[in-house]
Amino acid sequence: VRDRVIARLALATVLVEADEKSGTRYVVEECIRQGKVVFARSGLLERLTWLRRAAARGEVVEWDGPKEILGRL
Repeated sequence: VRDRVIARLALATVLVEADEKSGTRYVVEECIRQGKVVFARSGLLERLTWLRRAAARGEVVEWDGPKEILGRL
């Protein structure tokens, strides 16, 4: 339930740090289900299989700095 609430309250989700078995994954999945923008730091896409798959489907946007995020919102 908490993940759905977080996703509904946000305009977008910005991932700075996460692990393969992180609870962050559930927030990201819920944001994607709700059509919210998900931004992931470049290094995370290299490390996390589940995030790389979502990015390949066009569900996650890679970012390196705040200008990229602000330009998409």
